[in-house]
Amino acid sequence: MLTRKQRREREKAKAYAWVAYMFTHESEEIKRLLKYGTPSDRLIRLAARSRKMVVASGEKKKVFFPVSLNKSAGQKMIFKVAQDIDTYIKTIPVQAYELVQHVKENVTHRRKDTQANLHIVAEAIAHRAASEFKHEVLFAFDSINTWIKAVYQRELGYLTLRKCLELLESAGILKIREWGVRGNRAKCTKIEIVPVTSKLTALISKVDIWVDSAIHGMMAVYARESTTRQDVLEGRFHHYAAELLAKELSDGPAWPELVTGHFPAKRDKLVQAEEVSASMTFEEMLYEIQNDLRVGELVHSVQANGFSRASSNAAIR
Repeated sequence: MLTRKQRREREKAKAYAWVAYMFTHESEEIKRLLKYGTPSDRLIRLAARSRKMVVASGEKKKVFFPVSLNKSAGQKMIFKVAQDIDTYIKTIPVQAYELVQHVKENVTHRRKDTQANLHIVAEAIAHRAASEFKHEVLFAFDSINTWIKAVYQRELGYLTLRKCLELLESAGILKIREWGVRGNRAKCTKIEIVPVTSKLTALISKVDIWVDSAIHGMMAVYARESTTRQDVLEGRFHHYAAELLAKELSDGPAWPELVTGHFPAKRDKLVQAEEVSASMTFEEMLYEIQNDLRVGELVHSVQANGFSRASSNAAIR
């Protein structure tokens, strides 16, 4: 039998889990709650039913708000919880800065080059977490290298990056939620930073200076990831066109041909236009496809050489 205090603690834990879930899935509703102090009718309806959520261990759990939002007690609770979570999220840059200082002071290695690599990789991950106000970030190895090259003018190998991540994880600095696959952007490495409790109290001004000093590294990362997304999309277009052509060659046209003709004058009859172009041979079609693919590879997107002001503003947001 639970005591009254234990029941309150359990309700509070469920409330924090549910509101944290809403911060990412219903951000507009949470913004409205923080602005006006009362939940909307839609948020009240959402709180009345449970949601499935995947916890850190990978287990799926049903979460729901423990108190009805039709009561004043429930509305006071959800507003207080939302304020606490919002304040905590705003302290993530401070936590990331403290983590970087902790790594530089306490994480050592017998080889100086390996120790330097550990510090650089930890700073890259912490800087992305601070820039995006997230404890858990998706960071491909190519993107980590892009940040390091932009900030420190260095480049690490894939095996070196993986070894650094494994050493940082064993030191309790990071948690690798999911390892990525080389060449597969759809599966980036999912990394979570672990905040440290130390005597170091970072001033906001120091955090701002640290974030701003390496902001060009994050801009290079966003430009690289935008270019990769465009390249993947272009590859899918070529793949679809090749599949469509192969289907036409085997099964005939994918859609019926339209009867073309001249616009008739008054009292004239429709006359089918004569075909003036000869049909292409199978070898000519294959050559055209290959030529289109080669030309597509030569075309660089705008993001490859430099992003525009609009795209950089979108990346910052």
